[in-house]
Amino acid sequence: MLKKLLITAAMLGQFGVAAQAAEIWVVTEGTSAPARGTWQVTADGKKVSGSADMINARGQHVTFKLAGTVSNDAYDLQRVNASDGSVCMYKGSMKTPGKISGSAVCGASSTAWNVTRN
Repeated sequence: MLKKLLITAAMLGQFGVAAQAAEIWVVTEGTSAPARGTWQVTADGKKVSGSADMINARGQHVTFKLAGTVSNDAYDLQRVNASDGSVCMYKGSMKTPGKISGSAVCGASSTAWNVTRN
């Protein structure tokens, strides 16, 4: 049975079918009083999606969906349907294994964005 599963997995990989991998990301936005929270992220090939549960810099609870792409360890994500109506874009790259750093651009302001992938 195990041999059959391994052969099937190998065949799917050969035809470019990627299995979805779910992760929990611990996220901070900002430096002095950062927003913080967790993102549940699923990668399917180059597509990334998920949901976020954050506490913003003012101490308010914010939830939103995520949509974006990853290519060569470069991430390009955006908030979708944020509970506070904020529109943000996230751009970053993996500098060390499991760590993503970059910027969060919300409206006209930009701040640091850091992720630890679990």
